[in-house]
Amino acid sequence: MQKEFFKMRVVNKTPENPKSFRLEYFILKTNVEVDGMNVTVYGLEVVKKQMDREVLHTETKTIKNITVSYKQIEQIAELMAMHLVTPITLQDVVEDIIVEQNISLPDNLTYLKDIAV
Repeated sequence: MQKEFFKMRVVNKTPENPKSFRLEYFILKTNVEVDGMNVTVYGLEVVKKQMDREVLHTETKTIKNITVSYKQIEQIAELMAMHLVTPITLQDVVEDIIVEQNISLPDNLTYLKDIAV
């Protein structure tokens, strides 16, 4: 699996959010062989980094095998970054997008599904 940096967003301290943090978005690429052909399947990873009393706290969530379309995964990653999706909410948001946009893996790749829709 390869991990490609997509975007970073910084969320500054506000009255509602007393500590600032950084969100990093990555596109994951996995090459699989299906019926003698190499296929690239894409997923996402979100990393939240926050300093608290000089200690770095990190949360990470990875969802592999969302789509075989690079254009589609870029659009989803852009939505995640635009709406500041965190590791805690990534699973639910991706599941909603998959249902809303009717995204599915080809039949011969459904065994790769990480998430239940």
